[in-house]
Amino acid sequence: MGVGKTRLAIEVGRRLSRFYRDGVHLVELTSVRDPFLMPVAVAAVLGVREGRSGNLPQLVIERLAPRKTLVIFDSFEHLLRASPFLSTLLAGCPHLQLLVTSRARLHLYGESEFVVLPLWLPNLENEDDVAGSPAVRLFCERARAARAEFQLTPALVPTVARICCQLDGLPLAIELAAARISAL
Repeated sequence: MGVGKTRLAIEVGRRLSRFYRDGVHLVELTSVRDPFLMPVAVAAVLGVREGRSGNLPQLVIERLAPRKTLVIFDSFEHLLRASPFLSTLLAGCPHLQLLVTSRARLHLYGESEFVVLPLWLPNLENEDDVAGSPAVRLFCERARAARAEFQLTPALVPTVARICCQLDGLPLAIELAAARISAL
């Protein structure tokens, strides 16, 4: 949690968008509580309206089937029971690709898992290592956004490094801590 899955997925979608002539779509799932509402969430993103047939999943498939599209499902872990709907989409849409962020595997045919790890943490014994750490760099970038005059001085290096280590290199936690720099 807070490791950066959403940002990574959005960036992947942005970078790959030129390969999907019919677009990249983001289906944000944090507010969807019922797995059976998954077709409704997808239909809303795609602009699909329920027809007389009342079969929304089939209408979504009909919309996506002829298209070369990437659909990003963000925060899927609480909707694992909706995984069969994703299988149905993939079976009915030969050019569709899915990118799903989740803390749990979906156990779908053809699924590939990419583990997103926290940021590399500094070796507290080596000052050069600390300054080059992605965790410390992120802290400094966000601290400067909160307080433009922030500088990583030699006196601050150990403190910032310890903060990043205490936060286990989790980007979201580091960003939240750095944003509070203006209050300190």
